[in-house]
Amino acid sequence: MRTTGRTKRAARPILPDFMRLRLYLFENTSKVFKSHRGVQKEILRLTKDDPRFDLELRAFLGCAYNFKVTADYQTGPASRVSAEAARDAIETACRFAECVAGLVSLDGREG
Repeated sequence: MRTTGRTKRAARPILPDFMRLRLYLFENTSKVFKSHRGVQKEILRLTKDDPRFDLELRAFLGCAYNFKVTADYQTGPASRVSAEAARDAIETACRFAECVAGLVSLDGREG
């Protein structure tokens, strides 16, 4: 499979992006979210009027969770994800990570 700059970026460790997202949520709510549903709900609320987060990015966490469920728990024909869907998810994940990185830096300063 041929890789692009974005797929190479997607293959790098995602911990800094995850930490930025948690920091953004904590700075805006003073809460620590433990469930995917809680994070998703709060991101939707916080980014509602943010022009950096289009509808596709706002819906991404829900879609990503569906991919996770498919990969972790489903078997048989329903467990397959097309190469196109996987590429689209990687592209959207990279855009999402870039938006999150623009919200806050790991040293606590605005991104």
